[in-house]
Amino acid sequence: MQNIAKKIFDSYNNFSDIQKLIKEKTSENLYLEFKEKRNRSIPDLDKEDKFNFSDALSQFANSDGGVIIFGIRTSKPNDFASDLKPISMPDEFMKRLLDYQLYAVQPFVENVEAKIIMDKDNTGYILICIPSSLKTPHRSMCSREYYKRGQNGKYKLEHFDLEDIFGRRQKPLLSIEIKNLDGKKSFADLIDDNSDRPFLGKIPYTIFIHNDGSNVAKNSIVILTVPSEQFAK
Repeated sequence: MQNIAKKIFDSYNNFSDIQKLIKEKTSENLYLEFKEKRNRSIPDLDKEDKFNFSDALSQFANSDGGVIIFGIRTSKPNDFASDLKPISMPDEFMKRLLDYQLYAVQPFVENVEAKIIMDKDNTGYILICIPSSLKTPHRSMCSREYYKRGQNGKYKLEHFDLEDIFGRRQKPLLSIEIKNLDGKKSFADLIDDNSDRPFLGKIPYTIFIHNDGSNVAKNSIVILTVPSEQFAK
């Protein structure tokens, strides 16, 4: 099932969607945050841009995920979207954000998505979807703090929160991959269409088990069910 953050991210696809945020005075919430770029005329990241991105990665990854939109000013009360502040050279700004992601938070947050919605005169808005993570807690490397996301915005994790997270038994996160390492062969290559009993031959496959979780996977078992060998009549 698609998560809420991903649904929000996919719901914004053109400039009219961005304008609607202002028209409806959409407020920040559990899954949505707006930020201005401090210097909109250049794509370089300044200190404030780094802090905003780093803290967003921490709070959303440690919670249920969320979307941060760069290029929108907020106003009180409720931090609602009040003004459009499009960014020059948005493609370069997005690239710099994603490059900085390697240093913005620890551990690294995987499967972050980003896209651009253009305005005019080569300006636009950056949308970044940050998924909920199974590798918590994630620490913002700018503020050196651990955050979570609530209805009223981010909040710093207290010592007992961190004790609970670090003390909780971490789970492995397993996935399976099956590869045909002999890429030159396929079943179609081995079938003789002129034969009443086509010989399917042998094709080597290798099974890979990946663990992206925070704990060692012990005594893992893979059970494969394959159809019995059959010959055409």
